[in-house]
Amino acid sequence: MRKPVFYPVLAVGLGILAAGLRMWQRAAGYDEAGLPIPFAVPSLVLAAFLGMCAGAGLYLALRQPKTLEDQHAALPRGGTAAALFTAAAVLVLAGGVINLWNVFQNYLAWSQALYTSLEEQQAATRRFLNANLLPGVVAVAAFPAAAALLLRAKEARAGGEAPAVFASVMPSIFGGIWLIDVYRGHTSNPILWDYVLLLLAVAALLASAYERAGFAFGMGKPRRSTFTSHMALLLAAAALPDCGGISSAAFLIALALLALAELPALLSALEYTPRRLAGADPTPDTKEDTPHA
Repeated sequence: MRKPVFYPVLAVGLGILAAGLRMWQRAAGYDEAGLPIPFAVPSLVLAAFLGMCAGAGLYLALRQPKTLEDQHAALPRGGTAAALFTAAAVLVLAGGVINLWNVFQNYLAWSQALYTSLEEQQAATRRFLNANLLPGVVAVAAFPAAAALLLRAKEARAGGEAPAVFASVMPSIFGGIWLIDVYRGHTSNPILWDYVLLLLAVAALLASAYERAGFAFGMGKPRRSTFTSHMALLLAAAALPDCGGISSAAFLIALALLALAELPALLSALEYTPRRLAGADPTPDTKEDTPHA
């Protein structure tokens, strides 16, 4: 397996292992009241494992060139990338539809309060808006995000043309909206372990999508892009046990597929970057010979 494909797959594999550690922690790292046990072995092992993976990802990123001369070489192309973009679009669309259905069901429950007293109506309206406003915005944003991913699939099949601004930035905008919703949904939960992996995963997926979008505009940063992308794949797999719903899982997998479509193309482009761009000294055969006396 080539390195540009091996490293993203390895990140996903390590993330699956982290998900197994998280399930072990959920089974043995909480007391009977549902609170995390301080300094429990599963928690320490999971934290240490994630820390080592982050260190390895940082080391790998620092070995990459600081710049990429041909930025458009990092754009994904081919049938595999197009299939990954398409699958991501389907999952984003499915998650949006599920969110809309949940909002609709909550609307039906809220409408029953219209036949009660004024105070109960006001209380029900507040509860409905607090619980459904941001999920509704995420559901609406899922439709243009899916359209952007389908456009990326079309561009990949066409040979890696530079994507339009909408297709490049919409996935990161969607990730930002979803991040706000994920954080809002857990603000009242005092147990950080219950949502920290999901929060970090969404933040990493957002940051990596934003960094990789820079290559479409000639402003990509290889080191930041590779580090955030590898961490996004790792954390996305690790956070699957804490998704808490089908729509969240669909969004998480979709943005991970986006990273899987774009990261190998970036690593392939960096693999053929001249050594001088990586800050290495010129090879001896490129130096000028000292003239003879």
